[in-house]
Amino acid sequence: MTARRPAPGPAAGPRGAPAGGPQGPAAGQSSVLVEIVRRGWEPDRCDWSVFVVRSDGEANRLKEVQRVPLADLPTHLSAPLKEAFRQCDTPGRPAVLQVATEHSLLALDVDEWRLGPEDERLGTQRPVVLRCSDRDQLTENGENLEYGENLEYGGNPEYGGNPEYGENPGHGASPGHGAYGEHGEGGGIGRSRGNDGGGVRPAAAPGGDHRLDIDEERRARWRWLHAHPVTAAVLDCDDGLRKPVPPVEELRGLSHGTVPVLCRFDAHGAEGDAEGLARLVRGGFGVALWRRGYGLPETVCGEFHRGTLDQIAGPAGAHRLPEAVRDLRHRLRSGRPETFWAHGIALLYDDPHQPLPGAGDLLEAP
Repeated sequence: MTARRPAPGPAAGPRGAPAGGPQGPAAGQSSVLVEIVRRGWEPDRCDWSVFVVRSDGEANRLKEVQRVPLADLPTHLSAPLKEAFRQCDTPGRPAVLQVATEHSLLALDVDEWRLGPEDERLGTQRPVVLRCSDRDQLTENGENLEYGENLEYGGNPEYGGNPEYGENPGHGASPGHGAYGEHGEGGGIGRSRGNDGGGVRPAAAPGGDHRLDIDEERRARWRWLHAHPVTAAVLDCDDGLRKPVPPVEELRGLSHGTVPVLCRFDAHGAEGDAEGLARLVRGGFGVALWRRGYGLPETVCGEFHRGTLDQIAGPAGAHRLPEAVRDLRHRLRSGRPETFWAHGIALLYDDPHQPLPGAGDLLEAP
C-alpha cells in the first residue's frame, strides 16, 4: 500500500534546497518508518506498521499488524525491519530508523532493540530518531485533549485575547535573526532579547486559529535549526535539583536556535514527566534530547548537562544530531568511559515538512 504525502508548503529552507535542509540525516536516501499506536482500551497492546519512505516522500507500507503486546514489539518487528533495512541501506550508510508514536510512548527504548541474538543494538547500528504522532491532540498545557473538546483557541481569552500575539513589536523580524535567548549556567530558560527572531512568535493566524500559528512556528524553528548554529537548554534540572518543565507559553519564548534537553525524564517515575515532554511538542519543538531514567546517581546530572552542551553546541546545525547521537551510543557500548553520561539518551527529530502517512495523505492499494 502506498501513502502519498502532500508536497511541502511554500515555506522553504536555503535556496534550491528542500525545506527541511539539504544536510538532513541521510539526505537523498530512503529511510524506514515504524508507526506504533497504543490501543486505548488495551493499553498494554498496540498496532504497528512498517514503511519504506523514499527520498521523494513516497511511503510504501511493508507490513501492518494489530493487537501486539508492547513487550513483544522487538520480536514481531524483527523480520519486517530487516526487510526494510535491506531495501534502504547503502554501502557504508545505514538508513535512518524513524519511530513515530504518541507522546506517552516516546520512552520506548527502540535504540536498545536487537533484531537477532547476534545483532548489534539498533541505536549503535544506525541513527534512530523519534517522532510524535499525537501532536495535534495535545492541549496547550501538554495534556491529551478529552473526547469532544474543541482545540480552537480563538474563544479562550488566555490565547485568543492575548495582545502579545498580535502586537508583538518584533514580529516584523524574520525568524532566526538576532542573538540567541540567554541561558543561565544551570541550563534554565533565560529571557529572549528584543527582536531576537528565535524568541519572537509570529502573529496569530487569520481567524484566531492558533494551531496554524504553532504549526508555522514549528516550521520556522526547524528551518532555523538546520541553517544556523544551535544551543542547548536543560529545562527540568537546575544544579541537580528537579524542576518542572515550563508551560508552553514560556517555552515558545525560547529562541529558534534552542534544542530543549530533559535530564530527569522518566516515563515510569515522577508524575508529569510525559506531560513535560508533551509541552515541548506543543511548544513547536521538532528537535529535543533527553535521557531515559535508569536510576543513575544524581551526580551524573552535571556530566549529562556538560555532555549535551558539548554535543549540541557548535557551528553546524541540527542535521548532524541523529548521527552524533548514534556515534555516542556506539562509543558508550564500546566502553568509552567519557560517554557514560549518555546512557539512555534519546532524540526527538520530527520534520514538520514530512507528514506521517495517514496525516491527510491518500492511501492507494498497490
